[in-house]
Amino acid sequence: LLVTASTDCSIKAWRQDEGRELLLYPWFSPLQTLGELGCWVNDVALTMGEAGALYAGDEQGGLSAYRVERDGPRGGSGAITLAPWRQKPRAHALGIERLLLVVAESLLVTSGYDNCVRLWDANSGASVLTIHNEHKCRFTALHWDAAHMELLLGDDLVRLSYLYLT
Repeated sequence: LLVTASTDCSIKAWRQDEGRELLLYPWFSPLQTLGELGCWVNDVALTMGEAGALYAGDEQGGLSAYRVERDGPRGGSGAITLAPWRQKPRAHALGIERLLLVVAESLLVTSGYDNCVRLWDANSGASVLTIHNEHKCRFTALHWDAAHMELLLGDDLVRLSYLYLT
Protein backbone atom coordinates (compact mmCIF):
# COMPACT_ATOMS: atom_id res chain seq x y z
CA LEU A 1 0.00 0.00 0.00
CA LEU A 2 1.30 3.43 -0.98
CA VAL A 3 -0.29 6.57 0.49
CA THR A 4 0.09 10.07 -0.96
CA ALA A 5 -1.26 13.48 -0.02
CA SER A 6 -1.69 16.17 -2.66
CA THR A 7 -2.50 19.84 -3.14
CA ASP A 8 -6.12 19.03 -4.03
CA CYS A 9 -6.65 18.41 -0.27
CA SER A 10 -6.98 14.66 -0.69
CA ILE A 11 -5.22 11.51 0.43
CA LYS A 12 -4.88 8.73 -2.11
CA ALA A 13 -4.18 5.07 -1.44
CA TRP A 14 -2.52 3.06 -4.21
CA ARG A 15 -2.01 -0.66 -4.64
CA GLN A 16 0.81 -2.35 -6.46
CA ASP A 17 -0.23 -3.93 -9.75
CA GLU A 18 0.33 -7.65 -9.82
CA GLY A 19 2.70 -8.94 -12.48
CA ARG A 20 4.32 -5.53 -13.07
CA GLU A 21 6.99 -5.60 -10.37
CA LEU A 22 9.85 -5.61 -12.88
CA LEU A 23 8.62 -2.69 -15.01
CA LEU A 24 10.00 0.78 -14.46
CA TYR A 25 6.54 2.41 -14.21
CA PRO A 26 3.63 2.56 -13.69
CA TRP A 27 3.32 -0.14 -11.12
CA PHE A 28 0.72 1.35 -8.77
CA SER A 29 -3.01 1.82 -9.42
CA PRO A 30 -5.46 4.02 -7.47
CA LEU A 31 -7.27 2.18 -4.72
CA GLN A 32 -9.13 4.87 -2.77
CA THR A 33 -9.37 8.66 -2.47
CA LEU A 34 -10.14 10.43 0.79
CA GLY A 35 -11.20 13.96 -0.12
CA GLU A 36 -13.20 15.25 2.83
CA LEU A 37 -10.28 16.98 4.57
CA GLY A 38 -10.77 20.52 3.25
CA CYS A 39 -7.11 21.50 3.65
CA TRP A 40 -3.63 20.32 2.73
CA VAL A 41 -2.18 17.29 4.44
CA ASN A 42 1.44 17.93 5.44
CA ASP A 43 2.46 14.45 6.60
CA VAL A 44 1.11 10.92 6.94
CA ALA A 45 2.13 7.89 9.01
CA LEU A 46 0.96 4.38 8.16
CA THR A 47 1.09 1.08 9.97
CA MET A 48 -0.16 -2.16 8.49
CA GLY A 49 -0.93 -5.42 10.21
CA GLU A 50 -3.76 -6.50 12.46
CA ALA A 51 -4.42 -3.02 13.89
CA GLY A 52 -3.49 -1.06 10.77
CA ALA A 53 -4.01 2.69 10.81
CA LEU A 54 -3.25 5.79 8.76
CA TYR A 55 -2.63 9.10 10.54
CA ALA A 56 -2.69 12.44 8.70
CA GLY A 57 -1.57 15.84 10.01
CA ASP A 58 -2.86 18.90 8.18
CA GLU A 59 -2.02 22.56 7.65
CA GLN A 60 -4.67 23.71 10.15
CA GLY A 61 -3.34 21.64 13.05
CA GLY A 62 -5.85 18.82 12.63
CA LEU A 63 -5.01 15.17 13.14
CA SER A 64 -7.10 12.51 11.39
CA ALA A 65 -6.96 8.75 11.88
CA TYR A 66 -8.24 6.05 9.53
CA ARG A 67 -8.46 2.31 10.11
CA VAL A 68 -6.90 0.05 7.50
CA GLU A 69 -9.56 -2.59 6.83
CA ARG A 70 -8.99 -5.72 4.78
CA ASP A 71 -11.52 -7.95 3.05
CA GLY A 72 -10.77 -11.63 2.89
CA PRO A 73 -8.50 -13.87 4.97
CA ARG A 74 -5.71 -12.51 7.15
CA GLY A 75 -2.53 -12.10 5.19
CA GLY A 76 -4.42 -12.64 1.95
CA SER A 77 -4.60 -10.35 -1.04
CA GLY A 78 -8.10 -9.03 -0.28
CA ALA A 79 -9.18 -5.45 -0.90
CA ILE A 80 -7.90 -2.76 1.45
CA THR A 81 -9.98 0.26 2.43
CA LEU A 82 -9.32 3.25 4.70
CA ALA A 83 -12.26 3.94 7.03
CA PRO A 84 -12.56 7.15 9.09
CA TRP A 85 -11.77 6.45 12.74
CA ARG A 86 -10.97 9.61 14.73
CA GLN A 87 -10.45 13.31 14.17
CA LYS A 88 -8.84 15.96 16.36
CA PRO A 89 -9.49 19.26 14.57
CA ARG A 90 -7.13 21.30 16.81
CA ALA A 91 -4.41 18.84 17.79
CA HIS A 92 -1.95 21.75 17.37
CA ALA A 93 -2.64 25.49 17.51
CA LEU A 94 -1.03 25.85 14.06
CA GLY A 95 -0.34 23.35 11.27
CA ILE A 96 1.19 19.94 11.87
CA GLU A 97 4.54 19.56 10.13
CA ARG A 98 5.73 16.04 11.00
CA LEU A 99 4.34 12.73 12.23
CA LEU A 100 6.28 9.85 13.75
CA LEU A 101 4.54 6.58 14.55
CA VAL A 102 6.18 4.35 17.14
CA VAL A 103 4.21 1.13 16.71
CA ALA A 104 5.99 -0.87 19.46
CA GLU A 105 5.01 1.77 22.05
CA SER A 106 1.55 2.58 20.57
CA LEU A 107 2.71 6.17 20.35
CA LEU A 108 2.13 8.88 17.74
CA VAL A 109 4.42 11.92 17.86
CA THR A 110 3.42 15.15 16.11
CA SER A 111 5.38 18.36 15.65
CA GLY A 112 3.75 21.56 14.58
CA TYR A 113 4.31 25.16 13.58
CA ASP A 114 3.24 26.11 17.13
CA ASN A 115 6.78 25.19 18.31
CA CYS A 116 5.72 22.12 20.23
CA VAL A 117 5.74 18.35 20.01
CA ARG A 118 2.80 16.31 21.22
CA LEU A 119 2.77 12.64 22.10
CA TRP A 120 -0.49 10.74 21.61
CA ASP A 121 -1.65 7.27 22.56
CA ALA A 122 -2.10 5.72 19.10
CA ASN A 123 -4.86 3.38 20.29
CA SER A 124 -7.10 5.79 22.22
CA GLY A 125 -6.13 9.12 20.66
CA ALA A 126 -5.50 10.63 24.11
CA SER A 127 -2.82 13.28 24.53
CA VAL A 128 0.04 11.91 26.63
CA LEU A 129 2.57 14.75 26.73
CA THR A 130 3.21 18.20 25.25
CA ILE A 131 6.76 19.53 24.85
CA HIS A 132 7.21 23.25 24.13
CA ASN A 133 10.47 24.29 22.51
CA GLU A 134 12.26 26.51 25.01
CA HIS A 135 14.10 28.19 22.13
CA LYS A 136 10.82 29.40 20.56
CA CYS A 137 11.35 27.65 17.21
CA ARG A 138 9.93 24.65 15.37
CA PHE A 139 10.97 21.09 15.92
CA THR A 140 11.86 19.96 12.39
CA ALA A 141 13.18 16.45 13.02
CA LEU A 142 11.71 13.53 14.96
CA HIS A 143 13.41 10.19 15.53
CA TRP A 144 12.71 7.24 17.82
CA ASP A 145 15.69 5.31 19.22
CA ALA A 146 14.11 1.98 20.23
CA ALA A 147 17.30 0.58 21.74
CA HIS A 148 17.48 3.40 24.32
CA MET A 149 13.76 4.29 24.51
CA GLU A 150 14.57 7.88 23.53
CA LEU A 151 12.77 10.41 21.42
CA LEU A 152 15.25 12.67 19.59
CA LEU A 153 14.03 16.12 18.55
CA GLY A 154 15.88 18.50 16.22
CA ASP A 155 14.87 22.13 15.82
CA ASP A 156 15.37 25.09 13.47
CA LEU A 157 18.36 26.31 15.49
CA VAL A 158 20.12 22.95 14.94
CA ARG A 159 19.69 21.94 18.56
CA LEU A 160 19.12 18.32 19.45
CA SER A 161 16.97 17.33 22.42
CA TYR A 162 16.63 13.87 23.95
CA LEU A 163 13.56 12.68 25.78
CA TYR A 164 13.85 9.41 27.65
CA LEU A 165 10.51 7.58 27.81
CA THR A 166 9.76 4.75 30.20
